[in-house]
Amino acid sequence: MAAPWRRPAGYGAQMTSARHVPGRGDPSDAELLAGDQERRNNDAELTERLEVERASTSWHELLAGSLQRVVEVVTGDGVRHRGRVVDVGDGWFLLEVAGRAVLIPSCQVLTVGELRRREVGSVVRRGMGSVLRTWARMQCMLTVHLLDGSSRNGRVTDVLADAFTLAPDSDFEGPLTIPRAAIRWVVGDGVNEE
Repeated sequence: MAAPWRRPAGYGAQMTSARHVPGRGDPSDAELLAGDQERRNNDAELTERLEVERASTSWHELLAGSLQRVVEVVTGDGVRHRGRVVDVGDGWFLLEVAGRAVLIPSCQVLTVGELRRREVGSVVRRGMGSVLRTWARMQCMLTVHLLDGSSRNGRVTDVLADAFTLAPDSDFEGPLTIPRAAIRWVVGDGVNEE
């Protein structure tokens, strides 16, 4: 018959750690506390740097970081534009919505949904005129939505520094010069992916 199991000597006794003697290689309580405080200070400094960097990032830069992704933009007239970000310029951006290009001045935006928070892109210092000139060369039919709630259809024939000329698609109206500041958004046939 096997011997019954016996408790080894010292089993269950409370283990006490040897008292630490400073200078013997192990850090003292004061050194541990100082190291913890230094780590907290470094963490706080890193957090502050990230917050400052984040605070200097514009929504326009986040939009540029969202190229080729789908976002939802609400303009001042309450219209929702859900589409793929195709281009972002200085004070404007271009979405592809249902196969058509939608040019939106940044000043007309109320909200932007689905921006990538961690990705920042650089905004091209190209003005809205570059898109309008491309549409003029392509002879694209445009629908220009104006601040007063009306819209005009036609083709761009001339692009000025702060306006453009639209040749209406009807014989009843002559060419219209439309200041860029009067635009809510513009829908065109082609998507400009320069």
